[in-house]
Formats: sequence, structure tokens, C-alpha cells
Amino acid sequence: MIDVSLKEKRAVVTGASLGIGAASVKLLAEHGADVSFCARNESAVDELVKHKVRGSGLIKGFIADMGEAESTQSFIEQILAEGPIDILINNVGASPSRNFLYMTDADWQSLHELNLLSAVRCTRAFLPHMREKKWG
Repeated sequence: MIDVSLKEKRAVVTGASLGIGAASVKLLAEHGADVSFCARNESAVDELVKHKVRGSGLIKGFIADMGEAESTQSFIEQILAEGPIDILINNVGASPSRNFLYMTDADWQSLHELNLLSAVRCTRAFLPHMREKKWG
């Protein structure tokens, strides 16, 4: 395995209650990054925060519904209050759970808000700081 050190790096992962998001949080922390993540499920947040990290990275969880603009903005503000970040993983997303013909405009707008606009909002907020960072 390649030895990647992310010590002194800050990472953010959205939609990390399980699956790829949770695995990303664990891997980043095991390589030394301090990782902040969000999920809607409080028990999943609590469980992931308890993960024992082999590396030196810290894991910090937030409850946020990235399908809601206000909740997304609050999450972003909490992260930026601690300083700029180095890594952003826009992981949150969902797929239609119903037949295309039976989905309403509101269903599509909700998916659009979660899948696209949450990533746009996070990238817009964090990218300027990431561009200023120097990787050495």
C-alpha cells in the first residue's frame, strides 16, 4: 500500500452516515487528516465519531440535511469557523426511489437540491480556501 500522509490536513465529507462516505471518513482519518463530516441520522453520526482511528486524524460529526439550503449553509459555517479545509468529498446523494412516470416536480426538485445544489454550495464555500493552500 502507498503511504499517504495527510497530517495537518483538514477534510470534509458530506453524506457520510454509511457506505462510501463513512469509509472515506475512516480512511482519511487513518492517513492523519482531521475529518469533519455530516449526515442526517444522529445515531450514525455518533457511531462514526466513535470509530477508533489508527492514524492521528480526528473525526468530528455534524447533523445536517444537505437537501435543505439552510441546513447546508449552517454546516458550511460550522466548518469554516474552525478554519479553511484542504480536501472536500461531495458524497451526499440519492437516486429516484419511484418510477419515473410517477415522480412529481417536487420529487425532482428535492433530488436536484440534494444531488447538485449541495455540492455546488459546498464547493463554492470551500474551493477558494483549497486553492490558497500549498501542498508540500
